[in-house]
Amino acid sequence: MQKKFKISLLFVFCITALLGCSSETEILDEPDYYKSEQKKEINKENLAIENKNAENEQKSNENNSEKTTKITPPKTSAIENAEEKDKNSTVSNSNTIAPLVGLGDTKDSFINEYGKDLGEGMISRFSNDYILVMFLNKRAYNIKLQFEMTSEPSWTMDKSMEVTKKYIPSDSKLIREYIDVQDIGVPRKVMEYKSQKVSELFSGSDGKFVVVYNYLEGDQYQVIGLTIGVGDTP
Repeated sequence: MQKKFKISLLFVFCITALLGCSSETEILDEPDYYKSEQKKEINKENLAIENKNAENEQKSNENNSEKTTKITPPKTSAIENAEEKDKNSTVSNSNTIAPLVGLGDTKDSFINEYGKDLGEGMISRFSNDYILVMFLNKRAYNIKLQFEMTSEPSWTMDKSMEVTKKYIPSDSKLIREYIDVQDIGVPRKVMEYKSQKVSELFSGSDGKFVVVYNYLEGDQYQVIGLTIGVGDTP
């Protein structure tokens, strides 16, 4: 009897030990810790991706902003080019008769300076009709500047006279100036010059030429154009 009791106790002890090991194994196999660590790693990766995307978006916006703020400079028209030359040209060109290109100069010089001749027949047209020229023996003997064809339709007399200096021979000397009243009763200012170069270039010329300033409706403070021509007759 005592022997059976000992066997029973031994059996119960074994059963208890087995149950204890099973319970301990279940605790060790619990996956919650690993799930938590995996979630932390995933969250870190997602946060890194979000930060990278935000950084790329910011750089893209900055690049687009720079492209937007760049301004393409406007193109300059032929008239504006001619006006700029009138304003900025102060040095005499040794290859031309006039400081810029003007009275007595060749047609090739005009084309080189002002671009293609768009005229037909006897009258050459340059800079969108700002400059009209007539040639005699391939030399400019009559030049007309039309201020009405520029961005400033009428100029002051001082500005008009300053521009004139760039279109007449560098050795020009003023002889006289006066007011001429045309048949239609509109006054205009006439300035008469003499140039040795003009006398040498044009056969039969005594070197005289005139500059005629045309007023807007007779208003001497508004000059709408001028004409430079060989001879002493307006």
